[in-house]
Amino acid sequence: MEFEEVDVSIPLTEDTFEWTVQRYPIVFVNFYAPWCPWCQRMEPSWEAATKEVHDRYPESDGRIRMAKVDCVAQNKLCAKHGITGFPSMRIYRKGHDEVYVHGAKDHESYTGHRTKEAFVKFVESLVPSAGNPNTRHANLKKVSKHSGCNLSGFVLVKKVPGTLHFLAKSSGHSFEHEQMNMTHRVHHFYFGARPSPYRYHFLQKLHPLGLQKDWADKLQDDNFFSINAMTTHEHYLQAVLTTIEAGSGSTFTDYDAYEYTVHSHAYISETIPSAKFSYQLSPIQIVVRERPRHWYRFLTSTCAIVGGVFTVAGIFDSVVYQGVQLAKKAELGKLS
Repeated sequence: MEFEEVDVSIPLTEDTFEWTVQRYPIVFVNFYAPWCPWCQRMEPSWEAATKEVHDRYPESDGRIRMAKVDCVAQNKLCAKHGITGFPSMRIYRKGHDEVYVHGAKDHESYTGHRTKEAFVKFVESLVPSAGNPNTRHANLKKVSKHSGCNLSGFVLVKKVPGTLHFLAKSSGHSFEHEQMNMTHRVHHFYFGARPSPYRYHFLQKLHPLGLQKDWADKLQDDNFFSINAMTTHEHYLQAVLTTIEAGSGSTFTDYDAYEYTVHSHAYISETIPSAKFSYQLSPIQIVVRERPRHWYRFLTSTCAIVGGVFTVAGIFDSVVYQGVQLAKKAELGKLS
């Protein structure tokens, strides 16, 4: 199952606002004006909080989103929602921000401190009311009908070693384990969220080893066959975090990519046959940073190249000259 990345740094427009507030159970929106000094002061705190919240609750979680609207560029949208002061921060639940206070209709607004810590704390207080992670998701795909079981989904886990264990066991059924065939095919198995095409561009550009087709999903479309009865399959995965810092000035181009190595084997089990995926995170992290080179380094490199060319040309000229002189001396010696 794949999750489409959303660029949280881009302000919402009249076309994307309604889609956004309907997509997420809760959306925390900052209506601002670029000319407003209070908005300008608050912007660094809002952006930092947005990044932290989106890192904690990415698209694979899908419960909450922080967004912003430029009321100069989207004047009609802000007027439609009754925005008269800047900044105005509203909370949209399932598409609307209307609340009733003592029987009077009002808008659910944020009036707390305008610091990164205060924003993050407030969002954390909203998360429990947003429900469970991805109880609804528009990108679920139907699988083909054939013999055997089809499993699709994701698991939210802590960054510690663990095991996904698939076996037939039920409190209301009994199974004949000797007849159980654990042959399986892994369509997709990856850590973290898939990068958007925009992020993938930077990942492909800066990745130290280059990107292979299976760079994040080594098990993609692999088949594992049970030749004998009571066969258990075990897969050992070690994930390595690669952090890309593209240096483009936008936090959206920075990306955490998880890659893994995998070793698989099968053996005859004495108990219930199963399929196990044991994983652990490597203590090593790869950080790739892109930094601009100063103009004087370019000048120094250019001078070094030019100087090197002249030096090599001088040596070559000297060798040719000495060779010609020796040839002349040899010719004179023969004539005498």
